[in-house]
Amino acid sequence: MNLPLHTISQVTEAETAVRRIDFGQLDSHDLLSYVDYSHRDDYYMFGIIRSGECTLNIDFNDYRFTPRHMMCLCPGQVHSFIGSVQLCGIGIIVDSSLVDDNTRHIIDRYTLDYRPAEISPMQRDELERILELIELRQHTCDGHRSAGIIHHLARAAVDIVAEVFVENDPACNAPSSRNRIIAAFNDLLSKHMSSHRRPSYYSDRLNISTVYLNQIVKEATGMNTGNYIRARIMLEAKRMLAHSTLPVNEIATALGFDDHAYFTRAFTLCVGISPASFRRKYID
Repeated sequence: MNLPLHTISQVTEAETAVRRIDFGQLDSHDLLSYVDYSHRDDYYMFGIIRSGECTLNIDFNDYRFTPRHMMCLCPGQVHSFIGSVQLCGIGIIVDSSLVDDNTRHIIDRYTLDYRPAEISPMQRDELERILELIELRQHTCDGHRSAGIIHHLARAAVDIVAEVFVENDPACNAPSSRNRIIAAFNDLLSKHMSSHRRPSYYSDRLNISTVYLNQIVKEATGMNTGNYIRARIMLEAKRMLAHSTLPVNEIATALGFDDHAYFTRAFTLCVGISPASFRRKYID
C-alpha cells in the first residue's frame, strides 16, 4: 500500500517523547498539514486536550475529541488529522516495548470497538503532571539514570490510560487469560486472515474450543467470531482500496478471494457501496 509508516526513530532517539499542541485562536488545519494525510505509526500515542477540540479520522471513521476525552492511537491504526478549533493539548509517544502485556491487552481490547474514552478530571490532572515531568526530564537531564526515570514515568502514564479504558468499559478488565486470548487471536488474524477465515482455524491454534473463542470475541466486540473475521478483512480491503492503486481484482486475490465477483458482493453487503464506489469516494 502507498501508506506512510511513521516510526518512533523518526520522532525521537528515545523510546518516548512528549509533544505539545497549542494553536490558540489559530486554525490548526494548515499548521498540522504534515499529519493531515493518512498514515500509520509503529508506536502508541496518548493525549489529553486542555481546551478546544479536534477531529481525527481513524480507520475511516471521524472522531471528535474534547477536554472530556483522552486520545489514543495504537500501532497500525490508519489515521489522519481532520481539523480543530482553538486546540491546546499535550500528548506522549510511547514505544511498544514500554507497554507491558497486560496493559497492551487492555488497550487492544478497548480499541476493538474504537470510540473516544472519557477521562475524569483527576485522571486528566495526574496524566498531565506526569507528562510535564517527562518533558522536564527530557529537556534538562541526561544520562542512563534519567532515561530510566523517564521510562518509569511513561509506564505510569500508560497505566493511567489503561485505567481510563477499564472505567469506560469494565469488560476490558476481564480475566487476564481472556485478554491474552483476544490479543493472540488478533495477532493470528493479522497474519492469516487472507488465507484462513474459519473460526476453527484460530481456535485450534489457540488450543481452545470454537465455542469458547466465539464467547469471548462476542463479549469483546458484540460480534461472533465469523462476523468479526469478516469485519477485519473488509477493514483491510478499505485500507487497500483507499491507499493503493491495485485493481479491485488484485485486492480480492490478496485478501484470499478466488471469486472476484463474490468479493464485490461481500464488500457491498458489509460496507453498503461497491469497492469501486468506495475507492472513488476516498480518491476524489
